Amino acid sequence: MWGITVSGDSPQFSALTASNAPPQAVGSVLTLTNCIGFTISVISIELFVALSKHLPLASLLPWLGLGPLLGLRPCGLCCASARGRGAKLAFEMSTGCASFLA
Repeated sequence: MWGITVSGDSPQFSALTASNAPPQAVGSVLTLTNCIGFTISVISIELFVALSKHLPLASLLPWLGLGPLLGLRPCGLCCASARGRGAKLAFEMSTGCASFLA
């Protein structure tokens, strides 16, 4: 499941990041955001593996839903802001953010 959702989300996030970065720093900003994302992934996987040795899987799995739940709010705020400006963002159509707020 994680691989499917990351693949669908990554291009939209990169496009949004690149369009909002200063033109002279786009490459550096994209590199930094990719490094942050990779670091979060590595730490999460290592933490999950370490905790799975001490806790039952049934108590760990619900925690994996926190990331997507926390991500829904910013997605909604971003889409509301884009709609307010009258902007047409490609990720709005592909991710369904527009219908999320409707």
